Amino acid sequence: MDENDALITFCILHTSRLNCTKQCTNSIAKYTDVGHLIKVLRQGYTDKETETYFKEMEKRDNFEVLRLKENIGVSAGRKMLIDQANTPLIMTLDNDIYLTENWFKPIIEVLEKNEDIGVVGIPRYRFNGELDGIGGRKIKIINNVVYTEKPKLERNEQFILVDDVCGAILFRQEVKSDFAFDPQFFMEFSDLDKGLQLLASSWKKIVCLRSKVIHDHVGMRNLNYVAKRMNYAETSRAYAKFRKKWGLRLPRERHLMLKYIYPFILPPLYKTSHKLKNIIRRAHI
Repeated sequence: MDENDALITFCILHTSRLNCTKQCTNSIAKYTDVGHLIKVLRQGYTDKETETYFKEMEKRDNFEVLRLKENIGVSAGRKMLIDQANTPLIMTLDNDIYLTENWFKPIIEVLEKNEDIGVVGIPRYRFNGELDGIGGRKIKIINNVVYTEKPKLERNEQFILVDDVCGAILFRQEVKSDFAFDPQFFMEFSDLDKGLQLLASSWKKIVCLRSKVIHDHVGMRNLNYVAKRMNYAETSRAYAKFRKKWGLRLPRERHLMLKYIYPFILPPLYKTSHKLKNIIRRAHI
């Protein structure tokens, strides 16, 4: 499909968990009834099953796979995909987020009626119907300290205003000039960095309450998975980069944890300490 015939480009990172990527792309094909393109970045994983699947999908005229020899990180990967997306709308999806029936209709209705809305977040639900995440947050800066909080969920409203959107992110092509995922952040703090850029943007940011996606949240089901993928020393270094770039810090408890404790935490300690797990969850961005 030519970019001129597509309304949306979906940008998906594949690092592992092929089954999730399959469900993600299948949900796009099943529930998106407007012209669209799918761009997948394969982050260095070259197993035979994955490559066979991607080669089969590339036979479709709207599916493209970008292949890298190594994992360049979430932020750099998203930036690479977004830079190559030229459709009026762009959407970033983690490969464990799945679209649902009629997800797009309420969003396009809002965008067509409100030309000043540039970025849309979507509430995330678990398979059992529980709310996993609102899809956006408020950001405040007081005395060079960054505070984030969940917005109030007004269920009778079509959408709510936020300062930042998270998870499934849909935005207009024009918004690309106001924010970019920073490649210096491998994974940690890329979202907060993006959020501060959107906070400064004149485009309105919303969460569309009448749409929803499903989050196949591996981390919520398997704490060992979280412990395995977390690199605490790298997270601390990312926090140092964040402070240097913005001249800001997080609230005291999180700041102390990330600056002084994270560099010395090992995954085995995390897995055996329930109290430490709770502290890290509160400190994690």
